[in-house]
Amino acid sequence: FPKGTPGGSPGGGGGQAAPEATPAQREAFAKARRMNEGLPRLGPVALQWPPQERGDPTDVRVRGSWDGWARDLAMEPAPGGGWRLLLVLPPGRYEFKFIVDGEWTTSDDLEKTDCANKNNVVTANDMALAPFAAAAIQDAADQCTALALAGSG
Repeated sequence: FPKGTPGGSPGGGGGQAAPEATPAQREAFAKARRMNEGLPRLGPVALQWPPQERGDPTDVRVRGSWDGWARDLAMEPAPGGGWRLLLVLPPGRYEFKFIVDGEWTTSDDLEKTDCANKNNVVTANDMALAPFAAAAIQDAADQCTALALAGSG
């Protein structure tokens, strides 16, 4: 099983080892993955800028490699202080930075790269199935085909 699923490797469950999967569970997992093959899979990534002792900033954004560092994403104020944003990304490892009141920075609470500019790092797993994305891609392809056929006549 992949990390973070029942019977998967430790590390996906808040410090507790995942229970060992039975052979029947492993078989059912493999069967479900085969049945859903071809559909996009995504992983949730929760980003958080913690509350600050000297008062929260007025604007917190994040920018990262998930879109080639193309745009700032506005984080949302969290109840009780701090800022948060939940992203749903294709599986993979992503680098990012926080932009706190206009200052590019990283969080000491998250993993960082070893490079000179020290980006934070998160990993998106493949736990969520996204059938809507496959349908949207097919709809867009159908529309392109219809427009091409209409233009050729």
